[in-house]
Amino acid sequence: MFDRAEASPTSAAPTQIDCYVGEKIRTARERRAASPEELADAVGTSLSSIARYEAGQQKVSPLMLYKIATTLDVTLGSLFGMEKG
Repeated sequence: MFDRAEASPTSAAPTQIDCYVGEKIRTARERRAASPEELADAVGTSLSSIARYEAGQQKVSPLMLYKIATTLDVTLGSLFGMEKG
């Protein structure tokens, strides 16, 4: 599904996985009928960061992934396509 070389932790540039997770974040947010602004406020980050996460232009830290998943009431696994949610 994903190229292992792309998932290198030393890579600073966003990868295919970042794009996939960003799409899942956007889908979960829209299912909750939350605006990007509301999500940003709820998780303590900027609107521009949420926009970059959703566009796959910025990596999401593990802590931020947890905050987003908790806020949107989805599992971390669902943000990686590992389960429904």
